[in-house]
Amino acid sequence: MYTIGIIEQDKALGDAMEQVLDEKGYFTVRADSLTDAGELFQQVIVDMVVLDLEQKEFAGKEDVAAIWENTFLALVQTKPLLLIRPEKTGSVFERCKKCIERADDYIRKPFDIQEFRIRVEVRLSKIPAEKEKVRFFYYEEIKLDIEKRLATIGGQTTKLTRTEAAILKCLIQRNGRTVTKTTLLDEIAEDTPDCVENSIKVHASNLRRKLRELSGRDYIETRKGVGLRLRKK
Repeated sequence: MYTIGIIEQDKALGDAMEQVLDEKGYFTVRADSLTDAGELFQQVIVDMVVLDLEQKEFAGKEDVAAIWENTFLALVQTKPLLLIRPEKTGSVFERCKKCIERADDYIRKPFDIQEFRIRVEVRLSKIPAEKEKVRFFYYEEIKLDIEKRLATIGGQTTKLTRTEAAILKCLIQRNGRTVTKTTLLDEIAEDTPDCVENSIKVHASNLRRKLRELSGRDYIETRKGVGLRLRKK
């Protein structure tokens, strides 16, 4: 399943975008600013980026805005880019010419949230079906080698079972957000088709212990009656 990075400082709009994409089964990660996006995208690999042009970094001096624009484009690289354009373009439009030229599509405020979803899905449909398989996943100090099923923290490494590695991969992709048991089973089914709901608790407990032995820290939090998530510092 695809992971979509959203850069949106308007909480209500950001929540609506995440909800409509989550309902369709997409992973979403969100940053409130370009500054936060720089840190987030180093931890989570995204397949597509949604950027609201109304960012504080673009509102300052023109030379500073240009630096932020170049930094952002280097971060996005060749990933599909959907821009959210303000109702009144003003100076921000002049400051973001490179982003506008680079964008694959844009939508202007105010917009219907279902139209937003459709535009995202259209762009994702153009990504080649056979994506290059990602081998390494990162969350704070954790490095997961999904191919060799190795978890590394602070230079210390432990071997994971196939199910443990699949669970950790899913949790890393959620970036600290809670994953329900049902969703977790669906997401890891491709890697561990024999895993059932009753065994998730055991596998998660073993994974929690292994990560604790590496770092002395409980990375995995069980939210009773809800699901699992990775703790943030």
